[in-house]
Amino acid sequence: MPDEDITLLILNGVKRVRSIKVNRRRIRLTIFCISFVASLVLISLGLNVYFIYVNNDYRFSLLPPQISGSESGTSIENELQIDSSAVDKGDGPPASKETGRDEVPDEQNIFANDHESEILEILNLNSTVEQNGNDLNISFSVSKKDERLDAVSGRFVIIAGTTGTEKPLLSYPENVELNPDGTVRNFRAGETFYMRNVTHKKGRILITEKTASFKYYRIFIFSNDGVLLLQKTMSLNNNN
Repeated sequence: MPDEDITLLILNGVKRVRSIKVNRRRIRLTIFCISFVASLVLISLGLNVYFIYVNNDYRFSLLPPQISGSESGTSIENELQIDSSAVDKGDGPPASKETGRDEVPDEQNIFANDHESEILEILNLNSTVEQNGNDLNISFSVSKKDERLDAVSGRFVIIAGTTGTEKPLLSYPENVELNPDGTVRNFRAGETFYMRNVTHKKGRILITEKTASFKYYRIFIFSNDGVLLLQKTMSLNNNN
């Protein structure tokens, strides 16, 4: 197409012919550049709105499970009551007084650091001490409270405080290491669990010291990343 157009102008009743040279290629290039820039701006705004919506709509992120076998599910990363790095290093809530490695916290303080969860809850909690007094059996159910989660996985640990002097703090599983204040040092030694809605678990703790007896037990539930999701303590003296 030619670049030169003839335009007829009528000014004050007088016809005038003007020759206006128009570079059509430059006009097309200008329109393309403007359209391209506008598209980039719209895409950027759309992405910003999407990420703002996602971050504000969910209070926690979901991570793939890290449990053995064929189990798969979603672990919970947030609800950060205790930092996972602190759990790995063995740091826990401070004890009420200075204690040695083999001392048990005061009875009145055993409930001080219990932690309820907005995601999980413990149901059908039962404990039985056998007649010999050295065998503690605990059964309970872990139920999902947050319906937005398809599945939940993690680890749980049970500890028991006793009147023993050789080893006053015992645990299930047995290879779990404990801090002097009765918190868990190596959560990865806990027993794994996976559930869609609810899962049933149990544990058994034995006292080897003949003159010792059970005082209380405590259930810890961790995410696969070591975040403490739930902590519940039950006294065996007054059935609290």
